[in-house]
Amino acid sequence: MDRYFPDQESEQLTAFQDTKSVIGAYQPSRRCETTFLSVSTLFRETKVTANGKDNTISMTGFNGLNQQPLHFREIAPKVFRQVDGKAKIAFINDASGRPVAHTDCPFMVFQQVNHILDKQSVNFFFLGFSLSVVVLTLLSWPIAAMVRKYYAQPIEPSVKSLRNWMPAWVHLVCLSIVIYIVGMLAFASTLSDFSMLSERSDLWLRMLQVIGLAVGLGSLAVIYNCIRCWTDKQRWFWSKIWTTLQALACVGFFWFISHWNLLNFDLKY
Repeated sequence: MDRYFPDQESEQLTAFQDTKSVIGAYQPSRRCETTFLSVSTLFRETKVTANGKDNTISMTGFNGLNQQPLHFREIAPKVFRQVDGKAKIAFINDASGRPVAHTDCPFMVFQQVNHILDKQSVNFFFLGFSLSVVVLTLLSWPIAAMVRKYYAQPIEPSVKSLRNWMPAWVHLVCLSIVIYIVGMLAFASTLSDFSMLSERSDLWLRMLQVIGLAVGLGSLAVIYNCIRCWTDKQRWFWSKIWTTLQALACVGFFWFISHWNLLNFDLKY
């Protein structure tokens, strides 16, 4: 049943307000929240977007036979029906005032992601930034050694005791992050076999969690290296900026694996 409006202008204004209120990122209600599998929610996020000036919306995952997003137009207060179709999406607010999307799937609803640190775009930015800095740090180590060797500029003995061991710790932490990512990707590739979600994979996950904890402890050394670099008046300004990025990358990565319960030693599925 179509909505009743006293005039066309009122209809457009109300439709615009309703459309604006439901736009955002949503996560499925059927998800893990306290186990290490909660990170899978990040990759199942769906988005409700507005389509130009016609006050229609689209929802990620709802595509037509041509694989193009379906358009939904409002037919009742926060109830949207597929344009030239029968599918519907209805939005209601839960007890906390958060919009919840109800679709034709009776076993699951979609709850809006209100916390910015839970949004896919923010997490992917943190993860992409951290991994970029980590990879560049590891690549710069042999390159810097080759440059010093080419120009016959070895590290002075008086400097070795102060500067040489800290970069080694930084590179070790970065290497641990790479090992953790490779190990987690290897584990994820085996999940097509559901029997891996059992005691068969406990040892593998425990090893990854130990590496993750080592990253957290090693991040303290990276932070210390950053502080020491900024207090050293002989260090190049851009070197100080780079050590700051290294500290942010390591801390950001450790926050990511902690936030998504990847360090939860209670391996319940």
